[in-house]
Amino acid sequence: MADPRKIEAAVKSVHNQKAFIQDLLIDALGWDIDERAEDVEDISFEWSAEELRANDLDKHIVDGTIRQIRPLKGNPWGIFILEFRNPDVFATGRGMTGTLRKVLRGLVPSKKKRSSLASFRNENLLFICNHDYKHYRFAHFKTPDKNCHSAPLAAFGWGPGDPTTEMGSGLILLRRRGGFGKMRACQGARELQREGTSTTR
Repeated sequence: MADPRKIEAAVKSVHNQKAFIQDLLIDALGWDIDERAEDVEDISFEWSAEELRANDLDKHIVDGTIRQIRPLKGNPWGIFILEFRNPDVFATGRGMTGTLRKVLRGLVPSKKKRSSLASFRNENLLFICNHDYKHYRFAHFKTPDKNCHSAPLAAFGWGPGDPTTEMGSGLILLRRRGGFGKMRACQGARELQREGTSTTR
């Protein structure tokens, strides 16, 4: 069972890649990741802007690439790490949503996409956005309803000096289902929204 105190302690300690992997993903969330890993490159593989068909990705994302965490056992979700160049997007939100929508278009099924590349339903994608592994947003596109033309984005996160107690509810859900593996994606998105996360469009 998730320990809110352990999760809160992890949130406070995550200031670099090693702590992100060891303290948050492995220890607090219990994700099935190699315990020897200390660098994001050890647990993930790269997607380029070309593979994503996302022009100008390097304007907002370090090196113009994103990284997918290697699939977790029994988990149908695609979990992606995006390192943003500018910390201001975590305060204003400007530049984050548009960038995530560009990436989303390159990950969902499409006739324009190379057949060798993996595809995901948009509700089966989790984006872990960060700046210098100090500012964080966990973001997820929900299935749009009949009155919405684009998928709404639900997100929660924290940065240096932010209160950490409110982050626990969203992170507990990530541990509760081992990275979403035990719950239907659409159900999980609604649950995240109910338990104190914010929504941006």
